[in-house]
Amino acid sequence: MIQKDYIMRIIEQMGKILAKVLLDKEEGKQEEAIKEIDNSFGTLIGIDALLLKTLSYENVAELFGISKDKSTASMKCIIAAKLLREKSELLKDVQAEESIENLHKALGLYLKGLLNIGYTEIDMTGFINDVKMLENDLKGKLSTDEYYLLFEFYRDIKEYGKAENYLSHLKDANYPGIKKIGLEFFKDLEHHIL
Repeated sequence: MIQKDYIMRIIEQMGKILAKVLLDKEEGKQEEAIKEIDNSFGTLIGIDALLLKTLSYENVAELFGISKDKSTASMKCIIAAKLLREKSELLKDVQAEESIENLHKALGLYLKGLLNIGYTEIDMTGFINDVKMLENDLKGKLSTDEYYLLFEFYRDIKEYGKAENYLSHLKDANYPGIKKIGLEFFKDLEHHIL
């Protein structure tokens, strides 16, 4: 219960920050909106914006303790991803390269978070939709590792057709262990159908 309260509180705080960012954006205060997001990384998830910028999404997830404390660490990944996506939107016209880097990092953090969160009473639909939007934003720019995470994600949320599409991309890229991954996927799929 304490963990759920903590997660709900952090989501509520994020909502307030994003409302302020939206207001700044509407008033043409892009720099203030970016500063608000950068400051919120420390406030909400305990990581400096500059450190977040320099680390890969894998390192950020490990820093949050994704392998130990799944719920809290996963939620931190998801919050970081949401904020990075918003920051990317603010940067896209002035710093396109950093904007794209933020989109890739946001996608990786969303996927790490959502794949590791386990059972939660919190509705993840909005975050799942964010992943789908990021996937669309990065169409044609995805790495093989992102294909794998998207395959796992779609398998996890039982969108097997999309999972199979990413499995095909992995096969074409000769992803390590692809035969075993494919066999396990189709074996699991057979159990879900029967």
